[in-house]
Amino acid sequence: GTDNPYKDSKTGTVVGTRHDRKLAVHKHMLDEAKSLEAQGFSVILAGDMNIARSRLDGHPNLRTSPQQHVLNRADFNKKFLDADEGLKAVDTYRHIHGDEKGYTYYPRGRKFGTSCDRVDLIICSKPLEDKIIDAGICATEKERGPSDHVPLFATFELEETASRT
Repeated sequence: GTDNPYKDSKTGTVVGTRHDRKLAVHKHMLDEAKSLEAQGFSVILAGDMNIARSRLDGHPNLRTSPQQHVLNRADFNKKFLDADEGLKAVDTYRHIHGDEKGYTYYPRGRKFGTSCDRVDLIICSKPLEDKIIDAGICATEKERGPSDHVPLFATFELEETASRT
């Protein structure tokens, strides 16, 4: 997020900043995930969350300026991983690799690996934790291709269940 204006996609009207929109997206994702869990589903959220969760996830440093980045990170961690009222999801990469550093975002215009963050995440509902058998990041310049992000993956061992009708 940034302090740049965020415009409503239907009206073009400025409705806050991109930081404001990021916080609204966190709330919407949490509400959707909790609704699905309440219906008996386990949830896997995967993609560019645009949040480096902790010091381990930023190189050479975790972004702390402007202050809103710190607030966005705290909001994401509280809603999805830490707080009792949140999703209490599992970060699949951290589940498999513990404190091992790994990054998914490598900005163009800088030497590969000199500035990077883990902002792409795969997180899952707590009941899936013991089903995670692998997770990783394909972090090479070649795998980055034309993007500024590299692929990541998580492998789950799931049982086949009857389809819902």
